[in-house]
Amino acid sequence: MEGLKIVLRIVVDEREKGSEVPSFLRRMGVYLVFAQLGVGDYVISEKCAVERKEVRDFMSSIFSGRLFDQAGRLVELYSRSAIVVEGDFKGLESYLEKPKVFWGAVSSLIADYGVSVVFTGDEEETAMLLYGLAKREQEEKALRRVVVKKRLPKKSLREQQLYVLQSLPGIGATLAERLLEKFGSLRGVFTASPAELRLVKGMTWEKAEELHKLFNEKAGGDEEPLM
Repeated sequence: MEGLKIVLRIVVDEREKGSEVPSFLRRMGVYLVFAQLGVGDYVISEKCAVERKEVRDFMSSIFSGRLFDQAGRLVELYSRSAIVVEGDFKGLESYLEKPKVFWGAVSSLIADYGVSVVFTGDEEETAMLLYGLAKREQEEKALRRVVVKKRLPKKSLREQQLYVLQSLPGIGATLAERLLEKFGSLRGVFTASPAELRLVKGMTWEKAEELHKLFNEKAGGDEEPLM
């Protein structure tokens, strides 16, 4: 409805309750929802999430390699991701000793991962940045859905093998399990003779011969010759 004021919403990770950022956001009129987030500290919209790091944590995460893992997970789920580095890094001993490492990491985040890196002086500035992002995303871009996304767990090798077997004609979940148990691998299934396939419980001669043909005949074997 025209003229209706949009209430800005941000989903905040539970661990951020210890900072002053949520308090500043509330004072700005932002509606906050706290949740356990697997990725990011603040979810702004369905496309935008922000990881907040105090400068000391930022430096330690560079040396541990954790920073780049977090960046990868951020952009995997949210195309407009940002990392906020909060505090005075110029007074940090590890920065003074290795400034090239610091700026190299920042360059990598931008160039290799496509993550925006923003520097703020304190929690109030971080809150103002988050407010500006929420206003931009939810009002101007009309991305009003604030969606918390989760990474799907990577399928195990066995799950992937079963998935391949279940894609074969006439092979359901139970028969796929029996085939993998009998032959131990996809190669074992694909190189088995019709007689060997027939030994699997639930496998008919007709289905065994059809699978053997599927695995071994060249494509185009049934095509009519060109005149």
